[in-house]
Amino acid sequence: GRFEDQWFIEVDLGTESTLQVVEKCNTYRSYYFTGIEQQKSDLFPLVVWLVPDEKRKQQLTTAIRSSIKKDPKMFLVITPHQLEPMLRQYIERDELC
Repeated sequence: GRFEDQWFIEVDLGTESTLQVVEKCNTYRSYYFTGIEQQKSDLFPLVVWLVPDEKRKQQLTTAIRSSIKKDPKMFLVITPHQLEPMLRQYIERDELC
């Protein structure tokens, strides 16, 4: 069969506060619950935050996990060296927020 991968990718340069990132995550969650994206393709893309380093990854992962309801897990925070593995689908499920 034919497969198609889809993501929403946010490039984070560390210039926004974690509160602003969490607010944007809530915007994505609100959009998820409209069902609009799912009508187009029967799925909702994973929201990937590409951050500059491990410190920022930990900051955003902690903020998202503590502030966003857990269902569905639709966010992933990665560093540049994790981009290729993510694209190849080698990310562990416990990495999801």
